[in-house]
Amino acid sequence: MNLPNDPVAQLINSPQSSAFPLRRWSLPLSAKSGWLRDQELDLVREIVLASCILVIDDNDVNIKLVTQILNSAGFKNVHSVIRASLALARIQDLKPDLIVLDLRMPFVSGVEIMEMMAAEENYLNFGPVLVLTADISVETKRKALDAGADDFLCYPIDARELCLRVSNLLIGHVLRRKLESRNDDLQNMIEARTRALEDTAVRFRRLFETARDGILLVDPLTGQIVEANPFMEELLGYCRAEFVGKQLYEIGMYEDEAANRAAFAELLGKHYTRHEDRPLRTKNGGTISVDLVSNVYEEEDRQIIQYNIRDVSGRRRAQTLKKAQAAELESKAREHSLRLGP
Repeated sequence: MNLPNDPVAQLINSPQSSAFPLRRWSLPLSAKSGWLRDQELDLVREIVLASCILVIDDNDVNIKLVTQILNSAGFKNVHSVIRASLALARIQDLKPDLIVLDLRMPFVSGVEIMEMMAAEENYLNFGPVLVLTADISVETKRKALDAGADDFLCYPIDARELCLRVSNLLIGHVLRRKLESRNDDLQNMIEARTRALEDTAVRFRRLFETARDGILLVDPLTGQIVEANPFMEELLGYCRAEFVGKQLYEIGMYEDEAANRAAFAELLGKHYTRHEDRPLRTKNGGTISVDLVSNVYEEEDRQIIQYNIRDVSGRRRAQTLKKAQAAELESKAREHSLRLGP
């Protein structure tokens, strides 16, 4: 349809038509937010021009006019339906990114179509609605907005205004979807990180509970024991309740409070210390030999000190026995030499 005053012809012949409608300045959301890079702006432009647009109107002339205007402006995926009774099924089938909807249609009005859309379970997946109407009364606008309209365009249709309103609605729709996608990605990342931390905590607890070395966790700010694994009870004879809240010197790890503070200062300065064959008192007054390894590490937003305590009493007894046997052999060798004479 080419009329003498055809707005489509005016749009095509306009000197600004090559830049219309999605120039950089027409992306106000990105300019304000600053979270889109140049490559992403180009991608938004491509997505907007390829977006699915559904025109719903009972007037074939209006459908052809709107479709030709949008096609001429670069929109590549424009569909239409002329029978309002088929509109909802077409919406469900296409899942359009934008709906251009005539408000006054026989049998089923534009308001009724929006109300039916709102009743659908996947309503939030539908794109924005641009209402076409010749009725500019306040009451009509209120009804349309209440039913879910996002924007209005009054007849007679101005080609440039139509493209600007369509592009602005689609830009908002695309950026909203992009933000939702980023939020979904962030949520998935948080959930994955949470699961990983939970798995790590479970593995740590399993190792902590089953380790055949004693493990103490100490608060570096107070110097108090905050946790002791079951093997510590077997090693020193104290129950867990007797460990928690105590200073290390109170369970016989250091001679006194001064030695405790000195060891703490060394550990906090180096973040790692190792002491071998260290005597450690048990609850019943006995003494065992231990290797003591301590380190400071980060746990979430705080530091924690872990002491790993290995009972080496058996190794020390073996070393003592070995020395005694060596001394005995040496003594016998000297006696044998003396009997043989010079």
